[in-house]
Amino acid sequence: MSAEETLPRKSPERIGRYQVIERIGRGAMGLVYRARDEAMGRDVALKVLTADIEDDPDTRARFLREAEAAASLSHPNIITIFDVGEDGDRFFIVMELLRGAVLKEFLKQSEGSRLERKLDLMIQLCAGLGAAHKASVYHRDIKPGNIFVRDDGLLKILDFGVARIASSSMTAAGFIVGTPDYMSPEQLSG
Repeated sequence: MSAEETLPRKSPERIGRYQVIERIGRGAMGLVYRARDEAMGRDVALKVLTADIEDDPDTRARFLREAEAAASLSHPNIITIFDVGEDGDRFFIVMELLRGAVLKEFLKQSEGSRLERKLDLMIQLCAGLGAAHKASVYHRDIKPGNIFVRDDGLLKILDFGVARIASSSMTAAGFIVGTPDYMSPEQLSG
C-alpha cells in the first residue's frame, strides 16, 4: 500500500451551491457530508455518489431513484429531500440533517430499552411506511441501519435507494433487492 493510499481523502470544499463542513457517513452508494446551504441559511446532509461507482448507469439510476422516491413523499417519519443535482460529474442528494442515532444504536440506550418507547417507534415506522405505500412507493430495505431516531424521539425512514415506485418501469425480473436478513418472505421468493 502506498503512502498516498493510506492518507484519508480530503473532503471537497463545495459541491454545487453547498459548502462542505465535514464527512458524517458512508453508505453503499455514497458519502454523506454535513454541508451549509448558504442560500437557505441551514445545515443539510449532502449525499454524494462515490467516484468508483458513478460511471455505472444502473447505480446512477438507483441513486436518482432514491431522490425521486423520497422527494415524492411528505411525511414526518420519512427523510425530507431538499434538492438533487449534479456538480461536474458528481451526482448529489440534499436532505434534512438529522441529529440522533440509527435504530440499532438507539435501542442500546436506556431510553430505547423501554417497551413503551419501542411501541411508539413501531407505530411511527408503520405510519411512515403506510404513507409511502399510499403513494405507491415501496421501500424494500427496511432494516435498523435505515431507520433513524432523532434526539426529539421522532423516527425517520432513510435510504430509498432500492425503493419500488409503482409508476416506474425500473425493475429487474428475477433479481432480489434489499438486505436478506430483513426481507419479507415475498421479497425472498422474488
